[in-house]
Amino acid sequence: MFKYKRTLLIFDGLKKTETVKAVKSIVYTSPDPDADNTLDDPEAITPRTRMFFGEGTAVKATVDPMSFNIFVFER
Repeated sequence: MFKYKRTLLIFDGLKKTETVKAVKSIVYTSPDPDADNTLDDPEAITPRTRMFFGEGTAVKATVDPMSFNIFVFER
């Protein structure tokens, strides 16, 4: 039903000689779209760290369906 989404992260504010390098992504997702962390189930939604590659002024990323993603970059 839901599909992975390819997206392009563009860094327009960089100087001409600057680039970014992708380090990792942290993904929060659950097979249950109504899931919440509660006192009874504090780990219903837990972060997963993934390797994430790319370098330049624009980086391609894949986003899981129904997820919250944090992308970590370094200059």
